[in-house]
Amino acid sequence: MTRPWVVRFICIACSTFAMLIRWNTLFADFVYDDTRAIKTNMDLRPETPWKQILVDDFWGTPLSHSGSHKSYRPLTVASFRVNFALGGLNPFGYHLFNVLIHGMVTSAVFVVVQSTVGQLEVSSMTSVLFSVAPIHTESVAGVVGRADLLATLFCLLALMAYLKTVELRRLNNGSQFGCWFASLGTICLSSMATLAKEHGLSVLGVCILYELLIVQRVQFGLWIRPKVQRPRARHKKSKNELDAVCLWMLIVGAAFVLFFRLWVMNFQSPAFSSFDNPASHCSNRMIRILTFLFLPIFNLKLALCPTVLSFDWSMNSIPLVESITDSRIFVACLGYLALAGLGFQLYRFIIGREELTPVGKLYTPLPCSPYTPRTKRFIDMYNNNNNSNGSDDALVVDCCLNGHALAKENNHISVARWNSGSREKSNCCTRLYANDCQQTVPKFRAKFKGQPLKLESTVSKDPSSEMAFLALLWMVVTFIPASNLFFYVGFVVAERVLYLPSVGFCCLIAVGACKLLKIARRENRAIFCSVHLLLCISLVSLAVRSWLRNMDWMDEKSLYLSGVSVCPAKALANLANVYAREGTLEKAEQLYKIALDQKSDTSDT
Repeated sequence: MTRPWVVRFICIACSTFAMLIRWNTLFADFVYDDTRAIKTNMDLRPETPWKQILVDDFWGTPLSHSGSHKSYRPLTVASFRVNFALGGLNPFGYHLFNVLIHGMVTSAVFVVVQSTVGQLEVSSMTSVLFSVAPIHTESVAGVVGRADLLATLFCLLALMAYLKTVELRRLNNGSQFGCWFASLGTICLSSMATLAKEHGLSVLGVCILYELLIVQRVQFGLWIRPKVQRPRARHKKSKNELDAVCLWMLIVGAAFVLFFRLWVMNFQSPAFSSFDNPASHCSNRMIRILTFLFLPIFNLKLALCPTVLSFDWSMNSIPLVESITDSRIFVACLGYLALAGLGFQLYRFIIGREELTPVGKLYTPLPCSPYTPRTKRFIDMYNNNNNSNGSDDALVVDCCLNGHALAKENNHISVARWNSGSREKSNCCTRLYANDCQQTVPKFRAKFKGQPLKLESTVSKDPSSEMAFLALLWMVVTFIPASNLFFYVGFVVAERVLYLPSVGFCCLIAVGACKLLKIARRENRAIFCSVHLLLCISLVSLAVRSWLRNMDWMDEKSLYLSGVSVCPAKALANLANVYAREGTLEKAEQLYKIALDQKSDTSDT
């Protein structure tokens, strides 16, 4: 059991490390979209009434205006206004605020994983991975990335509140008022996330799916595992009613927040140019579908291998997928199959971890780990009042699983390990005495209620697998708003929108890495050291990459130069604008000509 002060210390250390990695962004200037969101946004000025941020979009344009992007983020704009009141247009304060929020998000990631898994190595590795991820540079170094920072922070807080409701409901003495209050807190925090940035609403989708698939284990999951009978208990009825109330609170809350968000937009989607999202303006439906199928896997590749990053991925930076024979479709199919296979195996493993289930006086043992073979043999349990030593703590067991057997302890039936000397052969059965048990395994426990025995099923929990499944849900669901699935977005790829989904991605990698380390530790010390060294090298490489990428965001010149290889027309045109503002007209004219050669029409820049 790790001491609480150790957990708190590591949490603070991870948060501090995250801020140190981004420390050099404090001295950056306003770049790219910061000019429009900060310098020319009149909603930040003291002469503008505060209520104006409730009717304008993120850029200061009225939502009713035909040219509005419909990006309603009053909470983020309010934070900009506070920055302006404190320091005017000095960029240091804005960047400091971003770095501090990034540190808070890292702490929230640690707390969520630690409270769910309870394994310090998993939570610390997740936080460190999140700290050093180069894909987060745009969200932290760019001032407009604060929308993603705030949305992610409130999404994690909403998830904490939801997991609290799950914990309270898993306790037999859990308070109904506490569950309702925590559910209401989940809805309120997700609403604040939505007011920071639109995709904050997706956290309610994560909670609803997790509630259905893991907590309540809806019936459509039965085809993955054998159907078993669960014992009925009186307190189960009230628990099921509480589960239903919490679920409907989440559904109604999500519907209300979604309706409000659409109402603010006047139920109209924003209009974007063909330069922002070329596939959305393509007349060929097949090309649109194939391109949009490929883009999520491309985003996954950016998170996994961030060797090439850019401030902008518009225009032809990613060519359209025009044929099903394109090799990128094959890569996309492999990616989707890998994600689907991972999700299926995790879900199948989690819901397969059932406890002993009664069928009359017979009890069906199902596996408690992937290493335990499945069996349909039954265990017949009864009090053996005629045993040799006169104890009524003995049970006759005709089937033992994976070195464990059933024992009656303190009016409970528990799975326990036994000494080899405690077994006595009698009529082809194994006689086990509870007082000979070395260790009680608390994963399987049921109340002893006399004859016939009744087992009350409690949650058989595998924390790392449940956390991995939750992380996969988080990664997929929070990316859906940026996937062009339900509506077109104003970009092809945007690194800043990966800040929220990357929480799940980092957690998945951390769970897998810790599993790998455990296996390597069991196999061979040399292998364990090699894997550990490889992980350390990877983390250091990512940290260095993030620090260097921060330098690209120091000013507009360095930022646009870094994007020439990805989106040359847009980068060169923006670089020409910078030289033109500085009065270097000859250099600006030269860059404009090169940009026109790259793209025949760059009027959008």
